[in-house]
Amino acid sequence: MKKIYIASLLLFSMESFSQHKESFETNSQHILGVGINSASYTTTWYYYYWDGYNPAEYNYPLHQFDRMLITAFYERRSILSWGVMHVGFHAELQFGINGGTNEDWLPRNETISDGGGTFGFSALLKFTYPLHKSASVNVGGFLGTGFQFTTITSNGQGISRGGYANWSEYKYASGWTETIFSIPLTFGINLDVTSFVIIPEYRLLLTGGASTDWDPRGSEVEDEGPDYSMLLINVGIRL
Repeated sequence: MKKIYIASLLLFSMESFSQHKESFETNSQHILGVGINSASYTTTWYYYYWDGYNPAEYNYPLHQFDRMLITAFYERRSILSWGVMHVGFHAELQFGINGGTNEDWLPRNETISDGGGTFGFSALLKFTYPLHKSASVNVGGFLGTGFQFTTITSNGQGISRGGYANWSEYKYASGWTETIFSIPLTFGINLDVTSFVIIPEYRLLLTGGASTDWDPRGSEVEDEGPDYSMLLINVGIRL
C-alpha cells in the first residue's frame, strides 16, 4: 500500500510538471507593439520664503499635467509559471509632445503652461490568469507592478497676463522640468485575436517621489508626493 501511495505521488508530480512545462511553453510569447496613453499627473511641493520684512510664507504649490502619450512596448508573456497562471515581463517607452499644465494653489487656479514634452519608461512584472480560451480568441486578466520613470517639461507659455501665475517671482514663464519616479499598480485585460494582441490597461501610482528645477523666488522646493492615473490601449503582434 505504501509503495502504491508513493508511486501515485510520483505520477501526480510528473503530471503536474508536464502541465507546468506545457503552460510555460504555450505562454512564452514575445510581443512587440505600440499604443496610446491618456495620462494625468499631479505634483505637490513645499517651500518657505521670507524677505526679511513681511510675515513668513509657507507655500504648497500643486501642479496638474494632462498629457497624451505614444507608447512602444516589448512583452514576454511568461518568464515563470504555476499551472495556468504565469508571470510575464513588460518594458515600455512613453513619448508625448503636447499637453497643458495647471496650478491649484494660487487664487485663480490658472493655466501655467500650454505645452511641453513628456518622456518615460517602465519595467513591470505582470501576473496573468486566463479567463477564456478558444481556437481564435484568448482572454486573460492581469495585475502588475514594477518601476516607472517620467520626465515632464512645461514651456511656460499661455499664461494670462493679468493672473498671479504671470508674476516673475514664480518663474513659470521661463519653463521648467519635473521628474517622477514611482512604483505603479496596473491592471487590465490581454485580448489575443489570432496573431494580434489588444491590451486595455489602467495604471495608478502606489508610491513614489519627484524632483524639479523649478525655483520660485529663488527657493528650493521640497517634494510632498506625486500622483498619477493612466488609461492605456496597446496593440501588438506575437513574434
